[in-house]
Amino acid sequence: MKSCCFLLFLILFSPLTTVAANFPLQIIQPQTGLGLSNRYYKAYPGIPYKVPVGIFGGLYPFSYSLTVSPSGMTIDPSTGIITWLTPPESTSPFSVTVRVVDSENSVATVSWSITVTRAGFLFIDSQNGVHALGFGCTANCGDGSLNRPFRSLVDVYRGTDYAAMNDTTYNDQFMYFRAGVYGLEGFLPISSDPQQYELEWRGNAKPVVWMSFPGEAVTIDHNFSPNSVHPSYTSDSGGAFIDFRNGNSDDTFIQGITFRDMRNHGFRLTNNRAVFFENHFENLGPGADGANSSFIMFSGREYGSSRNMYVRDNTFDTLNTGAFIKTYGLTYSVIENNRFSNPLGNILEGIALKHADQFVDVRSNSFDGNFRDGAINGNWNYDGNLEIRFNKILNSPVSYCDGCGVGLQINHDGLTNGPVFIHRNTIYGTVLLAAGVTGNGPISFYNNVVVNENSGTPAGSQITYTNVSDTTVFRAYDNLAGNIAANLIDSNGNLTGSFLSFLGTRGYQINANQPSTSTPPRRPNNLRVL
Repeated sequence: MKSCCFLLFLILFSPLTTVAANFPLQIIQPQTGLGLSNRYYKAYPGIPYKVPVGIFGGLYPFSYSLTVSPSGMTIDPSTGIITWLTPPESTSPFSVTVRVVDSENSVATVSWSITVTRAGFLFIDSQNGVHALGFGCTANCGDGSLNRPFRSLVDVYRGTDYAAMNDTTYNDQFMYFRAGVYGLEGFLPISSDPQQYELEWRGNAKPVVWMSFPGEAVTIDHNFSPNSVHPSYTSDSGGAFIDFRNGNSDDTFIQGITFRDMRNHGFRLTNNRAVFFENHFENLGPGADGANSSFIMFSGREYGSSRNMYVRDNTFDTLNTGAFIKTYGLTYSVIENNRFSNPLGNILEGIALKHADQFVDVRSNSFDGNFRDGAINGNWNYDGNLEIRFNKILNSPVSYCDGCGVGLQINHDGLTNGPVFIHRNTIYGTVLLAAGVTGNGPISFYNNVVVNENSGTPAGSQITYTNVSDTTVFRAYDNLAGNIAANLIDSNGNLTGSFLSFLGTRGYQINANQPSTSTPPRRPNNLRVL
């Protein structure tokens, strides 16, 4: 219940410490020494080239610059987004070197080359394209070129049966989708569980670089089959997900596409160096119970299964069950600057760090709504070396009760096996330390802004403990915490009034000019008062 008076605590349970990086600064995207199957290394003449530079570790924020680059290429100095509007065709590759400096002046660089060529690209146009010969066309057929684009995915997949799944005609090519709506066409294995229909897209046979044509709206509707090419693809088996898990799908790059109306997943993949950039994911579920429903599921089971994964600048909207993102086996990977909103249903997480994740940075994301199991949560089974920083969590329940929902849930199963650093987040909602067992972590929680109606443990920390047998595994210090009446933050999660003196040292804000990306906090619905 809302307090009649305000409570405010600046929690100082250990001495103030000098701010320093928890992990060395390193560039995870792009990687050096790769070839033309990697998006960073190839561009089409005259079509804008746009890629993000991914950073793990270091002291945030970072500064980016190009020390070697072709004419016309730029990089945003604060975001690291590289843009090259009109790459010229050339027989020689163009050299690029990016330099990154963090806030304690550590430096990292990466160099690679870009080949600008018409070779190795496919164009698909649902409105003006023509099917390939033998796949709905008999004469004057599409060839996948810019001027004679294919019409749908069946032309790239080259059929809908098991044999087509292994057809390697277009392996390692890059796909550009022109404006329109597309269905999933190819081999969709029949399953005893109708929630589990999937498009088998094997990376050792099919293209794993999917991009919208710049400036055009592209939608892949998981519940839409434009040509009814698969006899089982009915209203009962629609909502299939895209399965990149079998075959080698290293260097997956998905950019600028809307994916909607899937049942159990959007993507499931186990690989290295995958990038999801500037996509929109919408309306997932209800999925199958226990099937890890999620828009993106990284499904590696062991440490190091999936290295250098980068999820950046995507929006996720309307989840009916599961999590927006689930992770297994990530290492040296980053989930950055994504927006998560409109969670529905009873079993929901924003980002679920599940199992065997090591050296993962969850940074600068925003969450809006009642994530029943936590905007950031997951089992954290044998997870460690995690950094959760500069995130904003709004509109989560502010009074704790079992099943009401929480903003941030820490160490769900009590099985973390390495250090975890949670800092510079703004959390409007319950912060729950779900377990604490000797040998966990240690888990450090500092420089955060926390607003809820729970006094917490110790009193005034606003951090709720359950199943904590060893309190020494968790260290909370230098946090700005209070109840709603204390008015620490405004409707956008930004510091207010006298608390602006903490700007740049507590919570997600870096400076006063930082734009708001979330809707205002509101009193959550469906709460139980105990």
